[in-house]
Amino acid sequence: MDDFLVRKIIELRNAKDSSNIAKLKDVGSDFAEEAFVRNDARLVEFSIIAYSLAKFAEKPYIVGTPKWADFREEIDDHLGAIVDMLKKTPDANYLGETGAALHRINDLSATMGRFVSSLADKARIKAATQMYAHGASLGAAAKLAGADKRELSKYIGTTRIPEKYATIPVRLRIEQIEKLIGP
Repeated sequence: MDDFLVRKIIELRNAKDSSNIAKLKDVGSDFAEEAFVRNDARLVEFSIIAYSLAKFAEKPYIVGTPKWADFREEIDDHLGAIVDMLKKTPDANYLGETGAALHRINDLSATMGRFVSSLADKARIKAATQMYAHGASLGAAAKLAGADKRELSKYIGTTRIPEKYATIPVRLRIEQIEKLIGP
């Protein structure tokens, strides 16, 4: 069983149930960082789910509708199914469940959202930004998150991330990663 993944999905479900926007964003950030560390794009999908849930939860015109309750239940079913799969088989193929959850996010975003661009696309930019902030190159972050590199560059340019995180040499980055995952 992948303890990190199961633990974080449970945190995601709990944050969703309590509409804890800050926690949803934190969990999304954790998934993005872990996706970068593991070089596993599958984990980006959880970051997108978490960020999307946080953005929806911020919108009273969405959370006050019956569609929201149905949507949350469906997302919970998908996340619960993934946890069950992972408990049975550590390297279970849960992409069908994450894909279905993302499909529901896109549906709700299209029917109820007042978003200029797809909420999932925004979430991909946020996930890529987290990876960039943790040491990924712009290109690597965009590729792993499935985000548009130009949009990512524009977004990062409007943030304070370049000021907050000093650039470090590649050798030092490699040493830090080796400490995390081993040689």
